[in-house]
Amino acid sequence: MGSSDIEQVIIKYKDGTEKVLDKGMVVSTEQDEEEIHVSMSMCNMSGKEVTFYFESLIRAYAQMRGWDDLYEDEIQDLEID
Repeated sequence: MGSSDIEQVIIKYKDGTEKVLDKGMVVSTEQDEEEIHVSMSMCNMSGKEVTFYFESLIRAYAQMRGWDDLYEDEIQDLEID
């Protein structure tokens, strides 16, 4: 099944409520004895949006680690059409 086959992502909370996403990305990991495998499933996302997601994750990680200025001169803000 390709990512173009995914219509929605449904998040189910412990309290029984749900959140339905018509656009988004799910990233999961599995680890065996020697390797960590990362898989990504995307729902209705363009290439620009995927780039925006990854840039946002890198920026958030940098801020958490105290590297606020890590990409200041190298990455420009992206605008999604």
